[in-house]
Amino acid sequence: MSNEIFIKEYQKIYPSLKYFIILNDRLVLKLQTTYVIPFTHINLSNLNPQIFSLNPIELFQSLYILELFYHPTLEPKEIDFITKYVNKYVELNNLVLSNQSEEVNRANALSIPIYISYTDNFINTPCATLINSICNQNASEIERGEGKGMRLVLQNPNYKGELEEEENYNFLEKAGFGTFLLIAGTVIITFLYITSYILNG
Repeated sequence: MSNEIFIKEYQKIYPSLKYFIILNDRLVLKLQTTYVIPFTHINLSNLNPQIFSLNPIELFQSLYILELFYHPTLEPKEIDFITKYVNKYVELNNLVLSNQSEEVNRANALSIPIYISYTDNFINTPCATLINSICNQNASEIERGEGKGMRLVLQNPNYKGELEEEENYNFLEKAGFGTFLLIAGTVIITFLYITSYILNG
């Protein structure tokens, strides 16, 4: 199915699409401002449908990222665009993971270009390399406790592990002392019995 037909047929299902047209191999978004990008590699009908749940601007941004996977090199403005997009996704996803946002569907839709960057077809492209670098940096910051997201290793605030461990050690100390007294008592009684046997022998 061509992109033109897809947009026309799915506008009622995905309201964001009613602001888009394809014109001379370009994707055009008409709002108060008109946005235009070359659009020659992406077939809309092959995309994860969740991407079309985004608002028109974010949908346009996501489609632009998908087109950038096909660029053999990236211009500074494209690098800046990718960086801002990925950081926006990372920030939202961190909020979702830490239960500070309920925009799960939006985060999932924005993640589509992110996950595509890890596929075999694109993993070595400049766009994918940049995306992976930003995501890895975010993961490292979280692990160091510098980021806003959740660390991979979490501690349950209701978990009393240290206290329980200390109590267990106290129990072992008590058990050890009792055992020591029992052994010492046995040795003393045995010693007294042998001494008595020798003296009375």
